[in-house]
Amino acid sequence: MAEPNKRKRQEPRKRVARTQLPESKLAAASQARGERTPVGHLAKPRRLKSDPEAISTLLDSDDIPPDLLVELLLPLLWLDHAAGAPGSLCVSGSMMLHYAFAQLGIASEVYAVDVTIKDERTGGTAFHGRPDPYWDGDTFHGHCLIHLPGSQRAIDPAVEQFPEVKRSNLPLFGRTVLTGSEHFDAGETVTQGKLPAHWMLYMNRRNQEFLYTVVGPEYERIVWESPRAAENAERYRAAGVNLATHALSLLHLPDVADRVRQAGYPKLNALLDAIGDAPVAADRTGDFRVTLDGRSLRIDEIPLPAEADGRPPDLASAVPHLVMDRKYAEAAMSEVDAAVELLTTTPDSLGGGSLPVAVFEPKKVIGATSRSTGKTLEIQVEHIVLSGGFGRLPPTTAAEIPHLPAWTVRRTALGLELWDHGGIWARAELEPDEDWLQAAEKHKRVLVVYAAIYGVRARADLLAVAGRRGFAAGAIVSWRWTSAINNSESP
Repeated sequence: MAEPNKRKRQEPRKRVARTQLPESKLAAASQARGERTPVGHLAKPRRLKSDPEAISTLLDSDDIPPDLLVELLLPLLWLDHAAGAPGSLCVSGSMMLHYAFAQLGIASEVYAVDVTIKDERTGGTAFHGRPDPYWDGDTFHGHCLIHLPGSQRAIDPAVEQFPEVKRSNLPLFGRTVLTGSEHFDAGETVTQGKLPAHWMLYMNRRNQEFLYTVVGPEYERIVWESPRAAENAERYRAAGVNLATHALSLLHLPDVADRVRQAGYPKLNALLDAIGDAPVAADRTGDFRVTLDGRSLRIDEIPLPAEADGRPPDLASAVPHLVMDRKYAEAAMSEVDAAVELLTTTPDSLGGGSLPVAVFEPKKVIGATSRSTGKTLEIQVEHIVLSGGFGRLPPTTAAEIPHLPAWTVRRTALGLELWDHGGIWARAELEPDEDWLQAAEKHKRVLVVYAAIYGVRARADLLAVAGRRGFAAGAIVSWRWTSAINNSESP
């Protein structure tokens, strides 16, 4: 994330009062290296922690898109509320977030899933959840997450309960690449906002890849229709309303509200109009309320015009829904070794200029076909666009290439590496020539092209062709010459 433009410090945040809900013991830990063995729940899930600066950083940063600000704030508030509790809260967390998103007019669905976690550095693999989840009294044997079909983002609020997950003190949150089996066509279901059974969602963080698989159709409603979930439905809803009201207390601040309105959520905008500068604060019980015309109201008690129920923007209209075989998807997750070719200046096909260029080419090409368009895509390129913020190539103008200062190209003892703020994406062995290194040092930036171009590497006249085929993406990132060149693992 780019260094935020700091605004005036907000008043200290008040915590959402913790609703007393039964703690579900979730997820099944596998034996080492990915054996998909359905065992019991985690005997001792890790306790959740929150980053005390995450919410203020989110609100203060002008670099974060308005829709992302809105959608990320709720899970951050939930984790701030849940900090210190055992991590086995994926059911209650996902259900509370579902009801909270509904109060802001954002569609969401809760899915039972299993998840494979792969560590790119060690090669270790772990499996959690179950392909056949079930309830045993108050205990849910499985795992779940929440998916936002409008933006194709997914949230695992309690992912850090798993011992293999590196601590960030944040929920796992990101725009996903969706893949499925070649043996069925679920394109229509996906376009209706539903994830079909057996479909997979990818996210990554801090050198770890997370592959979630939606459970089979016989378990589609298991989170919603169990006696325990039904018994607590009203309590989940009330906690979600309180969470959304807490979010509104921050979103309606003048310097935040102007940005939030740009996201185009009709119900949220109607709420902002309704409350204006009215105070929103927690009462003695910890419930957040809005004071309007002398009345203390919950967010679901505020009268809104009929148009507030209008359809929110389709933020995912350009997000491809991919169909491929699972073994190829898993191969795409685990590979970071790449070839790299260097250009001392930017070719005209990429806008021209004096910035040095590094073209990283993954050694494995993972093809996929979009059911909706029939277009062939490359899964690793799609992943760096959807999860990493890279822009598709070729751009119309150089100004359209994203600037991502949190990403870096790093000089190491063996060659070059491409990193985001959390971990490594690509690694290549070579000795950069002096002209290229001098250009990188001069500009302190590098134009990175991430492309699957079938061995043609950095021939400038073919980069545009790769982009038109959906096989290339690019961004301008920071340059870093590691101070300890024999220790490239330092962040």
